[in-house]
Amino acid sequence: MIRYQPNHSQKIYRSHRAIKECMASTMREMAFSGVAVTSETLEERGFTPAAIARFARDARNMARRQSIRHIESA
Repeated sequence: MIRYQPNHSQKIYRSHRAIKECMASTMREMAFSGVAVTSETLEERGFTPAAIARFARDARNMARRQSIRHIESA
């Protein structure tokens, strides 16, 4: 018989960098769709309060760097 472990809607990550990248991607998606990026809205997206407290600042900086586009003039 196969038994499945229930998913408690918490994401499982392999490393801290993966958490930051996922959180940064989520932040960019939320910001571009007009949703305010707060700890409450990140919790609604599946991040734990501990992960938000620990990684939000780095993820925010990563999201900002990824959102900046440089245009070279010819």
